[in-house]
Amino acid sequence: MADDINSVIMSLFDEAPVPPVQSLRPQARPETGFKPTTTQQVGTQVVDMDFALLSLFEDQAPVVGQAPVQASYEIKSGDTLEQIALSGGYTLPDLLAVNPQITDPGKLSLKQKIFIPSEDQITRPYVVQPSLAGKSQDILSFISKGEGGYDSSNKGTKDNDIVGRQDSTVINGKPLSQSTIAEVQEAQSNGLFAVGRYQFVPETFKIVLKQLGIPEDAVFTPELQDQMGTQLLFGTKRPKLAAYLRGENDNIDVAMQEFAKEWASIPVPSTGLSHYASKGNKAKHTVEETKQILQSARAKFIEGET
Repeated sequence: MADDINSVIMSLFDEAPVPPVQSLRPQARPETGFKPTTTQQVGTQVVDMDFALLSLFEDQAPVVGQAPVQASYEIKSGDTLEQIALSGGYTLPDLLAVNPQITDPGKLSLKQKIFIPSEDQITRPYVVQPSLAGKSQDILSFISKGEGGYDSSNKGTKDNDIVGRQDSTVINGKPLSQSTIAEVQEAQSNGLFAVGRYQFVPETFKIVLKQLGIPEDAVFTPELQDQMGTQLLFGTKRPKLAAYLRGENDNIDVAMQEFAKEWASIPVPSTGLSHYASKGNKAKHTVEETKQILQSARAKFIEGET
């Protein structure tokens, strides 16, 4: 093996025109820790074999298959894996796939180190087409009946009661539905909480904007709100709800549970109450009504009507 390597190195100098008796032995390189050692006569040249061998690989690209450095994150108070994944624009399964050491996603420790998936480890979010929103008005209207209109907003809850509820929100002298995304987000940073027909709270608002690639200067129109609401239904924020609606699983009870987690006016199937009842929210539909609308939306999607 050593003879083969020497042959390769010596062949580099076979046809190279050089002055007679030129030494190619380099100086020591403290910055890299390199110290030349072995020399060999190659024709009229004195070659440092260690340095020549090193030079063969100095400018080479990394070996294919070499493991990349995995980014990491340190768990802080209040963190959940779902929130970390959503904030990063990837799914919970993506996050768990690069953290096989996590056996119980619900149990995290302060300062626990977890790995963050790289771009090539991320499942791209399912992105709905605008036409799907136009054909999903039955379920969108069902949600709106319990949540609000295109200009609705509130300022969150206090003492188990929703505060600042209004259906004609005005931002900078314009109705909410005529305001830009940037204006809406600025209003949310100054006290406004849930906004629009689907009551987007700040964190959810950012997630859907990112998934759909909506720019800050876009106007928060009724059409855009419907597309964003449809993304929440069929996209990756609530994967179990989306999987049911797209006909990928048949567990309607789990789908209803996820539906209730996304919108406070939707009842939890086991109790008929809002998932957020402890915060002053009330379910505005019955369990049976909710089951029927999900079944209908699923059937239309599978049949290609949506």
